[in-house]
Amino acid sequence: ALADLNRAIELAPDSARLRLIRSRTLRQLGRLKASKADLDLAMTQVPKSADDWLAVAVARLATDPAQSLRDLQAAENQFG
Repeated sequence: ALADLNRAIELAPDSARLRLIRSRTLRQLGRLKASKADLDLAMTQVPKSADDWLAVAVARLATDPAQSLRDLQAAENQFG
């Protein structure tokens, strides 16, 4: 699964959603430093799809619920 995620990110390096998925996978594998690096990068990217906005909002929910709500509102405004 990780090799597939790595390849997908090579093809779409600006996908916040893919970085968040890989971050979660790396965390499950105990690779915490790499997981945090992907999470940090994903949070700096502007989501390009409703799925990306949702992934970012879910990732932020535990640590910043107010920003998570703003992310969901931005997705709704952009994609209806």
